Amino acid sequence: MLIKDLEDYRKYTVAGELFEEKLLHPVGLIATNGMAALAANGADAKKMVGLFWNTSVRSGVRRY
Repeated sequence: MLIKDLEDYRKYTVAGELFEEKLLHPVGLIATNGMAALAANGADAKKMVGLFWNTSVRSGVRRY
């Protein structure tokens, strides 16, 4: 499984095309993926939960 740097998370269109703008809250996406992975049995489920667990809370303007 490829894990991206937080600064490299981007938005995609429904057709899967990449938007140029960065995702404003990548930690929120990681949290969502981690929570969804709790209901999954796939090989990457534990990795996604681990990624969320080990992701630092953001600071600055875009913190929660």
